Amino acid sequence: MKLPIMGQVAAWSICIPAVLGMWRYRRLDRSMKLFAVFSVVGVINVGSEFILGRLGINNYFLSDLYFLLTVPFLGFFYHLSISAPGARRILKVSSILFALIWIIQKLFFADPNKMSGDLAMITAIFLVVMSMVTFDAFLKTSTSSLQHRPLFWVLTGTIVYYSGSFAVMGLSNELLKLGMEYFEIAWHINWILVTVSMGMYAKGFLCKSSV
Repeated sequence: MKLPIMGQVAAWSICIPAVLGMWRYRRLDRSMKLFAVFSVVGVINVGSEFILGRLGINNYFLSDLYFLLTVPFLGFFYHLSISAPGARRILKVSSILFALIWIIQKLFFADPNKMSGDLAMITAIFLVVMSMVTFDAFLKTSTSSLQHRPLFWVLTGTIVYYSGSFAVMGLSNELLKLGMEYFEIAWHINWILVTVSMGMYAKGFLCKSSV
């Protein structure tokens, strides 16, 4: 089945932060360099899922592995970006706790033939909470205009995508049971959110960073 135009736009939009991150890599600070690497990994993940899908091979396991990578990776990125001890402690504990939940879910509850809707919802919850904790610490210590700080755009993009797509990712299997039209509408919303968040990530890479 051909991917709808909005889906194609969302897929290609994922490449934009990765390209900008690599282009400006030497001018980025340590945390944004890490986020640039993460953006490239995201492109590789999407490309791998697409190739396996075209070959008729189950690619759900890639999404699950990406969930496992995303939470600790962003947790470490946030940890590097702020200095508040309390917030850093929450990020560490959250990353470890998520990894444990991921392992338990895969061992006892996962169905390899279905999208892990519950795992997607758990991932979204963790990322939104971790982003809000980081945002709070960031606001308390920021001394310059927010829109000129890379972290502001990364946090905003993450919160927009994962809070907005929470229901879409978590209820995909149930929506599919109701009918393909509901499933397609939900994923169009998800693709729009992907595109918007990638634009915010791209903006973050265009901000001046202190090396």
